[in-house]
Amino acid sequence: MNAVASSKSHQAPSNLDLPAGSQCIFITQFVPILWKYIGTRENPWITDALIEPIQVLWYTLMVDWPHKFSDENDLIYCLCMQKIYDWCKALGKAMLEAMEALWASDKKYFDLEGHKAYVEYALGPRLPFLYGKIDCYENDIVLMLKAFLTPLILQTFAAHLSLLAPIEGNSKLYTAFTNNNPCSMLILTVTIDVATKKSELSFLDTHWGTKMLYYIESIKRIKKRKYVEILAEAQQYHATPDAGYQDDCMQIVVSSDIKPSEDKE
Repeated sequence: MNAVASSKSHQAPSNLDLPAGSQCIFITQFVPILWKYIGTRENPWITDALIEPIQVLWYTLMVDWPHKFSDENDLIYCLCMQKIYDWCKALGKAMLEAMEALWASDKKYFDLEGHKAYVEYALGPRLPFLYGKIDCYENDIVLMLKAFLTPLILQTFAAHLSLLAPIEGNSKLYTAFTNNNPCSMLILTVTIDVATKKSELSFLDTHWGTKMLYYIESIKRIKKRKYVEILAEAQQYHATPDAGYQDDCMQIVVSSDIKPSEDKE
């Protein structure tokens, strides 16, 4: 028997719609594990077909409050989707704060022209904003290292880790559900990074859809070793980097590297 009556199906979901006595476990265990699971999916924008994994998660964690998710109109299911939206909103807020810190870090960013110049560079050929270290040499040779290890990306990852803090001390709670790499989390982080770089270029670049497609494909090919590095750097974001760190020199394929004749909208 469902814990939520069907007569409530048209009401906006809230924690008050949960079964009596279940709010604590739902908030401190169920929701963070759901966020962690969503962060490991292949695509952060595909939120259909979630009834089954949410049902499995509910059966495992909420054993004292039996509930069968009937369809996507189920009130508790809608509440779960709201929590996923809250997660995305929290990451967006973290990225905005990181961007504000960037603008405040140097006088050259103190006006809109400075912002625009940065965006034109960051979203330029090979998408420099994805790299934590860029070395320029003679003859226009540019070496880009530390892929996905930029302050903006790491700060957003740190926000994600903070949201997962209630469960990180007990891996037995979530290992069965979220043992995959946080692919979706990284895709969402990079996309939020782009969306917050506010200038005409970031919204009017007619090939931006193609660029996004290519960095998504690059993220899907990342090995676990790179995720370990990203997560470690995010956890100690304010710490002094290890001077002996050697990057694997991973290069990201983006549409900017493709000849114009090959770049399709």
